[in-house]
Amino acid sequence: MLTPMETPRLLLRRPRLSDADDLFSILSDAETCRMDGNYPPYSQKDEAFYADVRALADDGDNRLFLEERSTGRMVGLLHVMPADGPDACEIGFVVAPDARRRGYALESLRALLNQLSDSGMKRVLATCYRANGASAALLLRLGFAPLPDDPGETADAFSQRAFSLSLPQKLPCRKRLFLIGGPMGVGKTTAAKQLQALLERCAFLDGDWCWDLHPFRVTEETKAMVMDNIVHLLSGFLRCSEVDHVVFCWVMHEQAILDTLLSHLPLGDTDVTAVSLVCSPEALKARIDRDVQAGLRAPDVLARSLDRLPLYDVLATVKLDTTVLTPRQTAQAILALATEKDKEE
Repeated sequence: MLTPMETPRLLLRRPRLSDADDLFSILSDAETCRMDGNYPPYSQKDEAFYADVRALADDGDNRLFLEERSTGRMVGLLHVMPADGPDACEIGFVVAPDARRRGYALESLRALLNQLSDSGMKRVLATCYRANGASAALLLRLGFAPLPDDPGETADAFSQRAFSLSLPQKLPCRKRLFLIGGPMGVGKTTAAKQLQALLERCAFLDGDWCWDLHPFRVTEETKAMVMDNIVHLLSGFLRCSEVDHVVFCWVMHEQAILDTLLSHLPLGDTDVTAVSLVCSPEALKARIDRDVQAGLRAPDVLARSLDRLPLYDVLATVKLDTTVLTPRQTAQAILALATEKDKEE
């Protein structure tokens, strides 16, 4: 029996009858059905379709549907099937056409394989058509090894390729993304730069660089622009083979900002540590006053920053009180949070 799970961007949960519309949008796509099993797509939401939806919901112990956390939409499914031997199984996966190339399959399959490993499974099999190069590449990236071809089978575009993965083994994340938020003046940039110095092969981005305008204007257009710029740069870092760690700092005082950012990044093999730096109002005032005296900030920043300080209490982040911490101690504490999470996993 599969257990529901959460990943940075997805809920992996049991099928529901309310998934019918999203399921139809996936399985009415001819190319998806062709590559998944070369079966006919659904053409209408008739009784036969709804009977299949009910059957999927009844067989929920062996399936997990992928729900996009930022939208609540069902964007794919995972399936575990018996294989030869009590400690072996076969997996299958499908992602909605318009949700591909976001790393959702990789993100969800890593979580599934770790769950199977924890449950005592020793061997996992998977197959895909030779024409489905994307699925083959994904399986190889996850550590699967191709099995020898069946000598009696003709190797055409729609003959099967088989892959095998030996367990137990934890599948390590290749990348680590640190999201460091906090009110203006709390010390995000300085701590983030200190964290970068503690890490090898680490890229750093300050969100404020992505809308450095003169005069500075906050409009719907510039807000969309800065998010596009941030997503573009962070995505480049996450895809770069020379980068293992990415440190990003920005105010990030609303959950919607975090959700939007995470929903647009290629996080398939990335571990995310989201931290909000906070401090006492007195410490925040003292830090901003020093910046104002040094000509680094305008005096009006103080009121806005103090107003935003309570907003971090409700965010889905780890709160790190930096009132008595130096920037280096803050960086070390952030790194310790990520290291401790690795031990728990």
